[in-house]
Amino acid sequence: MFDSTIVDTAKQKVLTYCDKYRNPNLDIFNISEMYTTSKETGRSWEGTDFSYRHGCYLIYSASGDLLYVGKASLTTSTIGKRLWTHLRKLRSSWVPIPAFVQIVEVCQPFEAASLEEFLIQELHPKFNALGNTRSE
Repeated sequence: MFDSTIVDTAKQKVLTYCDKYRNPNLDIFNISEMYTTSKETGRSWEGTDFSYRHGCYLIYSASGDLLYVGKASLTTSTIGKRLWTHLRKLRSSWVPIPAFVQIVEVCQPFEAASLEEFLIQELHPKFNALGNTRSE
């Protein structure tokens, strides 16, 4: 069963980041619904408007554990390209396996890097090196 607590926490962290680190006159970031990592298992992120944008992506297990936070911050890269590369390489090597994706679209490509670092520090995803600084 999917535990949506971390998803709600992630959304709140994005809003906190926007409130704390961005000019209040700027638009807030656009946060997607949850998508599956594969077309065979439900509503996939592939082909969505989000997949052609810049921003961050959060990869979750089937139970809702946050596995990874990544970014697409270069003008030549998109969230879809980065996700496709990660999921193709990681699907078989991660335990638990990636099952869901949430996408945060940023207003300017350069904003993705700082949001990614903030989310890693705040949420401690299992497979981000920076996120494994918490004491267990």
